[in-house]
Parts: sequence; C-alpha cells; structure tokens
Amino acid sequence: MSKRSAPHPSNISYADACELLEHALADGMRSRILDALLAHDDVRASASALRAAMRAHTFPTGAAPLHLHRVVQSFDTRARRAGLHVLESWDYVAHRFAADITPVLMLDRCALDDVPPARHRTALAVLLDHYFLSVLGLVVARAWDEGDPNEHFDRATALLHRLHGPEGSPCRFVDDVETLLLTAVSHYSPDEHAYEVLARRFDALTGARRRRMARACAAVLGGHLRWGLRFMYGRDVGRMRADNIVDYPLVIYGVLQCLRDVDDAHTADTDDLEHARTIEALLNGLSADPTFATGRTPPWLRTHQDEHAELRARLLDTREALLDAVATHTSSPRAYSPLGFTANFLCNTVVAMVAAALDASAPQPSLNALFTGLPRDGHTAADAEQQARTLMGYAVHNRVDGAAPLIVYDPYEAAHAFSMTCTALRQAAS
Repeated sequence: MSKRSAPHPSNISYADACELLEHALADGMRSRILDALLAHDDVRASASALRAAMRAHTFPTGAAPLHLHRVVQSFDTRARRAGLHVLESWDYVAHRFAADITPVLMLDRCALDDVPPARHRTALAVLLDHYFLSVLGLVVARAWDEGDPNEHFDRATALLHRLHGPEGSPCRFVDDVETLLLTAVSHYSPDEHAYEVLARRFDALTGARRRRMARACAAVLGGHLRWGLRFMYGRDVGRMRADNIVDYPLVIYGVLQCLRDVDDAHTADTDDLEHARTIEALLNGLSADPTFATGRTPPWLRTHQDEHAELRARLLDTREALLDAVATHTSSPRAYSPLGFTANFLCNTVVAMVAAALDASAPQPSLNALFTGLPRDGHTAADAEQQARTLMGYAVHNRVDGAAPLIVYDPYEAAHAFSMTCTALRQAAS
C-alpha cells in the first residue's frame, strides 16, 4: 500500500464506529451514566458533569468510563474535509462556528433549574440521547466512505432503534436514518459543493432506503423552502432560487424518485398507505416552487439537467392522474397538513424538540410525524398538530429582535401552498 492510500492513523472504520456505539447504547449503559451524573449534589453539578463528558466524549459509568472520542475525532475530521459541519453550529452574529459542539450548546441553552426535581433524571436523559443522536448522525454522514451504504444504513437503523428503545428518554427524535442524515447535515456549511456531492451519493441507495430518502428530501426541502419563500424572500421565487441553489439538487432527487415510485405503483401491487405517503411527499416537495419542476431546466442546474428533464417529462405525462391523487390531500384549516409546517433549518426543529421534551409528561411525536397528515406509529394528526404548535411556540419565544420564528405551523399557508401547486400543474405547458 502506498503512503498516499494508507489510512490516517486516527481513522476507524464504519464497522468499528458502530460497534463502539452499540456498546454505548447497550442495555444498562445509559442508566449507569445517569446514575454517575446524578451522584452529584444538585442538578447544576450533574449538568456540569454531563457538559464536561460531552466535551471530552468520555462518560462516567460507575466503572470503566465510556470513551467515544476516537469515533468523534475520526468521523468529524472526515466530515469537515468533505465540507460538512455536523457537530458545529454557525454563529450568525460572530460569523464563525461556535466553540462548542451542538449537544453542549443545547445543554447550555436549557434552564434545568426550572425542571422539577422529579424530572431531573429524565431531563438529563433527553440531553444525553441528543448527544448520541448527534454522534450517530455524524457516523451516518460518512456511510459512503467504504463498503455498501445500504448495509451501513441497516446497521445505523438498528442503533437508532436502540437509542429510542425502552432504555432511552421519552424524546423520539426521528423514525429513520434517512431523516437523521438530513438533520445531521442541516447545519450551515460554507462549502456549498458538499451538498451537491451528497445528493449524487443518494443514487447508491436502493429499495426501501431509496424510497425513504426520497420522501425525506421532498418533505424536508419543501418545508425549508416554503419558510424561506414567506419570511426571507417576500414570496419572490427568483430570489429564493438564487439563494438556495444548493438545495435544488435535493429537491430534484426527492421529487423525481417519488414520481418514479408513482409510475411503479401502476404496475406493482403497492400498499395503498405507502402510495398515499409517496403522493403526500411529492406534493410537499413541489409545493414551495412548482413552476421550477414544470418549467425548463435553469442554467444554474446544468449539472442536473438530465434529472430535471426526466422530472419534468414524468410530471407532465402524469399530470391529470397526479391532480386526482393529490386531491385526496387537500388542506383544510380544521385538519393538520404538513404543508403548513415550515422550518428554517431542520437542526432548529430538533433544538425545539429537546426543549419541549424537558417539559413534556408523555412521549411526543417524532420529527417524521410532522411531515405527514397520515396515521403514523400510534400518533394522530391532532398529535402532530399539537407538537407543531408547541415547537412554533418555542421558536416565537426565542426569536431574535422580532425576526420571524424559525419554526412555523400555519394551516392557512398550507391551503395556499396546495392551491398554488395544483394551479401550477394545471397551467404547465405540455
């Protein structure tokens, strides 16, 4: 092996990283960590001990410490080289990355003194799980570095289920690794090309992984762009496109794959609920900028010209059938619609979820539940709406200098987005 191809001494493999996380999330491990943290005199001291553990990536267990610094150092180095800042939050005032990782910033943001003593352990458990979620997202972001990303996603899925298992906190963050990945890379990165590379890598996913990735991209980017269109660009689509060029390859991927799935459903025995989820995700992905999908490929998307051309052709060929299908998802102010849920960046939504979980007395819907009006994992659309409004309340309370809240749920905006999307489809040139 040449020196150029030799691995960096600090690098560890994806399999080794998963093995260490399996140990960290093993039965009893988090309970032992919490026991060690709560051995301190008060919640402030416990929180300080957790903060120190997060910064060092080394956690007390009452016996041998749990060491994760090698995983974090290795995978964070790779992510940064690829232009992705998974554990870093951008300081928009100082115009630089914050000194501490996002789980530490989240802990510092929380007013644990206001949490009743009976809930101190639960509060620390939520913050600890947020740390593990962040590290798992960091590992998943490098699933393409070696081997088969589908197999890597399978292993990460098992870890995510273990994170949200009986030993975990009441906060269920995401339902699948695909949404976790989009959450992990949603922090600002000055290297815009990194997202172009990431969007290309999604083509290696197959089967159910590809379908979940497509739906996640369509839903997440739809909500992100709708927020920007309303609050940043004064509903000027041209301004939104110019400022979000890096997002459109992900929109193309999500919408195109959903359209392919719609066509496949005509020739395969597709479950009605699964088909409905695909149509809903397709509607969400189109809703922010439907004329982009029905118009000709803009010059700034020449690297995705073929995909956009296929997207446009499929959309126009199946326009009438799609209009009939999306009609079942028509939005009403009296019913929850994912078209009404918008957020600046997905990581901001996770911050609000953590804060809400510190006050909640029962498990809350996951992030995925906010992207659908269809039944999901025992939670109803009413549960999703309540969660969306709770997160918006947090965003309103924490906005800076009267700026727009970073999370908004507005059922009337959902009706507007639905109407505009259907109109654009009807008026599209053949």
